[in-house]
Amino acid sequence: MKKITVYFGVIAALLGALFNLGCGKSHKKGTENPSVMTKADSLSPAKWLASLTHQIKMNPHNYALYSDRSEVYLRLDSLDAAIRDIDKAITINDSISDLHYLRGFYACIDKDTTKAIAELEKAMRLGTINAEVPYQLGQIALMQKDYPRAEDLFNQAIRRDSSQAQYYFAKGLLYQSQKNGASALGFYKESIERDSTFSKAYLQLYDLYMNQLKNEDMANQQITKLLALIPSHPLGNYYKAKKLFGDATRLKVLIKKEPFMEAMAQAVAAYNLAIKADSGFVQAYYERGYTYFIMDKLDEAIRDFEKTATLDPNYYQAYFMLGSIHEFYKDNTTALSYYEKAVNAKPDFKEAIYAVKELRNKK
Repeated sequence: MKKITVYFGVIAALLGALFNLGCGKSHKKGTENPSVMTKADSLSPAKWLASLTHQIKMNPHNYALYSDRSEVYLRLDSLDAAIRDIDKAITINDSISDLHYLRGFYACIDKDTTKAIAELEKAMRLGTINAEVPYQLGQIALMQKDYPRAEDLFNQAIRRDSSQAQYYFAKGLLYQSQKNGASALGFYKESIERDSTFSKAYLQLYDLYMNQLKNEDMANQQITKLLALIPSHPLGNYYKAKKLFGDATRLKVLIKKEPFMEAMAQAVAAYNLAIKADSGFVQAYYERGYTYFIMDKLDEAIRDFEKTATLDPNYYQAYFMLGSIHEFYKDNTTALSYYEKAVNAKPDFKEAIYAVKELRNKK
């Protein structure tokens, strides 16, 4: 059987996708704009949309109605319609800062950074008091690695509204991006003081402790705190499973078979919770499959590696593991097909290239 390398995902990549820098509203308790969202919560979005559409027919020059309807469209995942309505509102009245904030926010969602900056800066020029405006501009500056501007904008957001955890969290990201772990730590803790349920802060503290501050015990404490708040959190259970897997492998080195299998089973249970909470969590399927593989539960491993490849057809490590298991089962034809898929997904994958060459020579 081939020597098999463990391929684990990069924490930063997972967190980067989660945080979506450059876009996204603050994590807030309550709603910042009560006008439309409170009403939309009292009615179904479809009914509220019908009501606003009727009002617009009766009052076609009322910019506020178009603005409200744009927010309902956004709740219904109709970004194009939301943009169309906010553009109409701005056409009717170009002097309202909140309209330009919304247009900038929609542009941010649409990944139109140039438009987002233009609209948010116009909202600033119009004298907005909305703390979200400098915060959104700060996120864009951070994404662009303009750190001095990002810090100034985040500070403006905090001066306008010091109660929001997200603003302190953003400063933590800013300092962590500059390798200033001590300052980042302080701001992440500050964000949790503002909101003890802020799950992103616990996850980013885990990343900070694990990768910059090199304190694995403190990193794992953050996951324990997160799971105490949200027991089903997919990333929380994923990181718990990784710790349990590491603990189990250390037991194996000590040749303690029964404790090792029990510890591996605990890792599988944590991966199960992560997948239950997020059925599309590709990395969790792969790593649960690898855990099964280490436990010699090869049929379960095959199912997880196949699921991984189904969810992500370019996941070359899953193909390699499937090839390895089928080669172990002496099914060289199936093994070769998986090794070839691994090479197709990653043409410079040396282990798979060697495996393909070796099995072809056996024919």
